[in-house]
Amino acid sequence: MPEISETALKVIEEDLAQIAKEVADAELVIAKKRNEVMKPIFEKRRAAFKQIPSFWPQVFENHHAFGSFLDENDGAVLKHLTDLWVEHDPENPRNYKITFTFSDNDYFKNKELVKEVVFDENDGPTSKAFKIEWKEGKDLTSKGSKRKRGAEDDAEDDEESFFAWFAGEDASLADMIAEDVFPEAFSHYLGESMNDDSDLESVDLEEDDEDEEDEDEEPKKKSAKK
Repeated sequence: MPEISETALKVIEEDLAQIAKEVADAELVIAKKRNEVMKPIFEKRRAAFKQIPSFWPQVFENHHAFGSFLDENDGAVLKHLTDLWVEHDPENPRNYKITFTFSDNDYFKNKELVKEVVFDENDGPTSKAFKIEWKEGKDLTSKGSKRKRGAEDDAEDDEESFFAWFAGEDASLADMIAEDVFPEAFSHYLGESMNDDSDLESVDLEEDDEDEEDEDEEPKKKSAKK
């Protein structure tokens, strides 16, 4: 097998890096155009959603993954959520802002809670901390307000409120909201994502049942030959 020099390998790696950069640049152009074209449609949809009572609370309640981030107190606050909006930076769509709009409630003074995500070429996406102006005795992020996610959890498994996320810098939850919850809001409202999950589970169960039946029938066939 012919040997290849380290210099030649470096050239190949540089070529791959250049192609990756060109692909990333092309994806950025596509994302800009997509956001430009879709924004007026999302605005039209936004107006329609505002005509549906408790639309956004239902979206979060139905979402297949969000249950792990919410406790019962979080759910009580989210009942006051009247609007959710994602705004992408027109020049760099990897930067975006999520705005949660709430009606008057007993928990905080803010009309809007905002989570802004900024993309860095070296560090990737990070979210900016946002301060919630909690009303006296209503701070769900204080230690005394922690609640367990499920009745079977142990005391040491107590989780922070979803609203503690606003004070942190983690962007993964923001990505899920911007890339799934927001664009697919109507499907989540209808519970279609929940139905998809149950359909997958039923398929798995049916396959397991068929496998068990095949295993049961196999010995019968063998015994019949005797």
